[in-house]
Amino acid sequence: MCKTLNSYWVMYFKLFLAIFLILFFDLSFHDSYVRNQALFSWHDYKLSNEYIPTVTKTYRNGKINTIANDDTREVSIDEYIVGQSNIDTATANNPVSNSQNTKGFKYTVNEPKSKFTHADDYLNIKALGAIGDGQSHYVTQKDLSTYSHFWKGKYVEGDEWDYVALQEAILTSRSGQSIFLPKGVYLINTLRLKSNITMIGADATIKSSLSSQLLIKFVSGNSNNLVHLTFDSIDFIDIGFELVATKKFTINNVVFKNCVFEDTTNIGNKTYYIQLSHLENVLIENCKFKRNFINNSNWGVRLYKDHYVTIQNSEFWGYFKTAINVFGSFKDKKGQYPINSRNKNIIIKNNKIERINGYSVLKNKSIEVNYAEDHGIYVWGVAGIVIIGNSISGWSPTASGGSVKIRNGEDITIQNNTFNDSGIMAYTYEGTNQCNTNSNVVNASCPPAYLKNVDIKGNIIVLTTNESDRCQGIVYWRNFGRKSDIHEENILIYQNKLYGGCIRIENAYSPAFKVYENTVNDCIYTVDGVESHNNREIF
Repeated sequence: MCKTLNSYWVMYFKLFLAIFLILFFDLSFHDSYVRNQALFSWHDYKLSNEYIPTVTKTYRNGKINTIANDDTREVSIDEYIVGQSNIDTATANNPVSNSQNTKGFKYTVNEPKSKFTHADDYLNIKALGAIGDGQSHYVTQKDLSTYSHFWKGKYVEGDEWDYVALQEAILTSRSGQSIFLPKGVYLINTLRLKSNITMIGADATIKSSLSSQLLIKFVSGNSNNLVHLTFDSIDFIDIGFELVATKKFTINNVVFKNCVFEDTTNIGNKTYYIQLSHLENVLIENCKFKRNFINNSNWGVRLYKDHYVTIQNSEFWGYFKTAINVFGSFKDKKGQYPINSRNKNIIIKNNKIERINGYSVLKNKSIEVNYAEDHGIYVWGVAGIVIIGNSISGWSPTASGGSVKIRNGEDITIQNNTFNDSGIMAYTYEGTNQCNTNSNVVNASCPPAYLKNVDIKGNIIVLTTNESDRCQGIVYWRNFGRKSDIHEENILIYQNKLYGGCIRIENAYSPAFKVYENTVNDCIYTVDGVESHNNREIF
């Protein structure tokens, strides 16, 4: 009898062991991670050793800029815009080793106190099946049959597992719950956004699995409003964002901070890293934008009719055509240019912008542009912008170059910047006949035919040539009308220092200009009637 019972126990034990091993290998070692969120709930996923990082950024000049790790206060977008951020920042002046950083973009991660006090504060994408090893792991038909009933989103065979996990985190995260990306490289083939998302990385990279740049798009006209979207401390490789609001649906309160945008493939022209259209309340802070290929020499950030946008303390480096493009204007049926239909209240502050190998100076002193350029910061049609404390270099002193070009707008301040290789161009263009003569036509790309309320103050401009060219130094020029026509108003150029190049004012309504207390080592050319005094020439 005992022997019979023992044999039953042995048989049951073997059966139990077989079932356990089958389940264990099927669920635990499918691409080495658990896929089924129902079997592996993130509420029980405790990460005592994973942190939100202090990101120490090694700039190309070898200096360190560190975001304090002990300040967890919420900072409103309005506080950022007026420059009163509560986040403490510090810059250490001692250089660091850069031996492994020949191209200048290196991140090291420290381990501060975790901002997450318990598991419900965050949603770790590895708990949802993300792998993050930088390799493709495709969803198979078997995966779809096994796991699709657990997923909120719809996926197809060939999708990346990293994408599925990240998308599920977006779709299932609760309001106030952050999506956490531990150290790793996560491949995605698409991504759909929703409101109230905060995505935070710890030495984390999201990379396109496509052979071309992946654009993460959100067009509010096809959905509901998109609000409160934050990306923090994430590297985006071969990925761009295109966020488009409409009259019916809005997009606002969007933050990119401590992020890197970089291309690793030669993906062709007409690309941008961030393009925003009709958004309100946007912060881009402490980010790096890098272009590694000449054929990708296009934009970093493009703003189209956005309101209250701040781009600050960021770096643009590489083969850029234009680093920051602020454009768009609207003429209504009355022939007016409503301020609410243009970019307004834009701040571009304390950024370092460097275009590399942009032009050559030939033996005859002529300029040869090496690849496509369209100004470092290009602004037109704007109704309120401040460009302050930036460093810009690498654009040629020609009509296609210039560190900053402004045209056709109002309420513009360019102050305390340092421009190398080229200076400031201020223009007013006539535009098309449709813009200026037919008031019954609504034209969404029609800038106002004037430039007014402009302050150009305290800038340092260093040029490599002293040729008296229209496009060097600080210049204003209008391409239509007579000098007596009033298309300019209240334009001040003062307390600037020019080492090379000229201050030139051509074909303009002269009473609108005041040029004073500037230091130049070449020349000042103005039309008759411009108020000019206390300028000093140095040689």
